[in-house]
Amino acid sequence: MTFNPEGHFSKNSSVFGLPKDMKAELHILPSPWEPTTSFKKGCKNGPKSVFEASKQMDLFHPYFKKIYNKGIQWDYSTADKITDLNDKASIICDGIQKNLDEEKIPDQKSIERANDLSNTYNTFIYNESLSLLEKNKTVGLVGGDHSAPFGLIKAVSEKYRGKFSIVHLDAHFDFRDAYQGFTHSHASIMYNIRTKLKTPPTLYQIGLRDFCESEYNFALENSKFILDQEFQKLKFFGTSFSQILDKFFEDLNENIYISFDIDGLSPEFCPNTGTPVPGGLSYNEANFLIEELHRRGHKLIGFDLVEVSPNSSLNALGEGIDEVTAVRLLYALSCFALSS
Repeated sequence: MTFNPEGHFSKNSSVFGLPKDMKAELHILPSPWEPTTSFKKGCKNGPKSVFEASKQMDLFHPYFKKIYNKGIQWDYSTADKITDLNDKASIICDGIQKNLDEEKIPDQKSIERANDLSNTYNTFIYNESLSLLEKNKTVGLVGGDHSAPFGLIKAVSEKYRGKFSIVHLDAHFDFRDAYQGFTHSHASIMYNIRTKLKTPPTLYQIGLRDFCESEYNFALENSKFILDQEFQKLKFFGTSFSQILDKFFEDLNENIYISFDIDGLSPEFCPNTGTPVPGGLSYNEANFLIEELHRRGHKLIGFDLVEVSPNSSLNALGEGIDEVTAVRLLYALSCFALSS
């Protein structure tokens, strides 16, 4: 049957209602991984809710037009394999966090077991990503917590030998060193990227508004960043968002990877995310940023969209603002990647 982008998207269609058998230049790995989430759980349900919400949007993009014809595939088997790992790791991590809440010293063997399971997960994502990259595919990941894309970023870093920049949108630096004892905590992803990769990429961070002193000090030596309060102050005094981006991204590499934690947005757009923080980017600002990076000639060589949690009291099909917001950002990222 001929694909009709203006028709009804059936339950058997792939992400965004596209045909499952469509040849695709972009592959999206769904990752229901959230063992180290330290406040509100729920982002393991992010990939499923985003996938279902993707059937309820139109595909014509006013900026990227009909770029979807290059093909987007959702790698279904990935989620099934990760779910079992996540369940095992979550039981252990929940026990460790309960001990910390009760001011008890966690069992060291439990921490080691949790870290071993995280390493197993990272290796799986790394191998899946590398296999696709070797076929000249572009890879995106939908989480899950923010530790989820480490294996993908490692694979991208090896392919491009570190010659790219990460644009990191987040309320947090994620520069904690093994937060709560977890080497690959959701709060440690950018620390691990800067310290564990052989050729770490340059790092540009925006949306930041909740962090500890050690993270701030680490950032001074390891990233280029703009705090949200500084960003808002510039706008209050009349500097346009475009002018702020001109200054901030002046040394950005041509090749970029976007790591998008949904809590980089104002909580009105993602009220159910695990660690919401007042302030942040608007949806329109985030969308403009994505399009502006494309207009400036950058190539999107990979991306992740993480920490999306649906509202469990609402039906999945587009009724929750979290997944409705996320799926449109995912589509913008996908279009950017395909046009690169």
